[in-house]
Amino acid sequence: MIKLRLIPIEQPIGTFYFGQIKMSDLKKMDPQIKRRSEDGGTQRQLKDKKIDDIAYYCKDPEAIFPTPIILNINSGKIIESKGNGIYTIELSDKDKAEIIDGQHRYEGIKLSKLDEINLPIVVMFNLDESEKAYIFSTINNNQTKVDKSLIYDLFGVAKDRSPYKTCHEIARMLNTDSESPLCGKIKMLEKRQSKEETLSQGTFVKHLLNLISIDPNQDTVDSKNNVEIKDNNNLVFRKYYKAQRDEVIAKILVNCFSAVKKAFPIEWNDEDYILVKTTGYSGVMGSLKTLVPNGEKLANLTEDYFYKIFSRLKEKLKLKGEKLTSEVFASGATGEKKLSKQIVECMEECFPN
Repeated sequence: MIKLRLIPIEQPIGTFYFGQIKMSDLKKMDPQIKRRSEDGGTQRQLKDKKIDDIAYYCKDPEAIFPTPIILNINSGKIIESKGNGIYTIELSDKDKAEIIDGQHRYEGIKLSKLDEINLPIVVMFNLDESEKAYIFSTINNNQTKVDKSLIYDLFGVAKDRSPYKTCHEIARMLNTDSESPLCGKIKMLEKRQSKEETLSQGTFVKHLLNLISIDPNQDTVDSKNNVEIKDNNNLVFRKYYKAQRDEVIAKILVNCFSAVKKAFPIEWNDEDYILVKTTGYSGVMGSLKTLVPNGEKLANLTEDYFYKIFSRLKEKLKLKGEKLTSEVFASGATGEKKLSKQIVECMEECFPN
């Protein structure tokens, strides 16, 4: 027998009940997760990676699940407790529960064996299939996606070290340091403050993250648990992040983009060109996967090293009659990869093996 204490909430659709349940009790209820059309279910297909990610997140000593799991329970036994507005329901093995929303959270926490955690729940009773489908679709269609720049900016206030925090702090430093080529170029939050802010913080962080970590969430949890950060030689900035040498990452980026600015002074400050927009920035960052290891091999990651490469790029573009515009380097992955490829080719010509 499982006893739940619930608070009724009246809304236009009707009454539902809010409360909490210990994970071990929720597992005893063995809630069903219908997800196939032949079952008449409303749920999306479960994704194993999402479940695994949640299970790993449960290792975080500050793990939090504030969003309620929404349950439908087929039961008629709900009574008010002594007229105080709190209701009690006693569930037997015969009472059937079904998860309407939150199936990945449930399966991930279950996999983690975090049985003592208390989870918020919203309980509805005796819904038919059309009502369940309506509630599920309403929840998942009306959510507003949060701007990535805002999410990354919030990592700046976190006290624990993480790839997100490192990338945010580097973005902030490069955007505010008067000696930085990217000073005033990064739109740090959702709203653009000036026409000079041509690069969003979300884009800046996304491509820098790709050079530091393949799983930033795992690295964050590992740091909190004092687990050593794993090596990965395919990520050119990872060893600096692991050694807590974030200033080295920042310096390499300053040297690189200072060289770009020096080689392309007109294009750098003209919005008709892609250089300090998503395509240009992403193309340059993609090339660093090759440029940085080559510079390390030469013991040279100075501005002069990068300037030689970008000066060669300028020469080649001029010979081909091409410019750093969206007509030549189309927006999206195709244009970004095209620019990265040309930069790497210039590096190989400047520094042949």
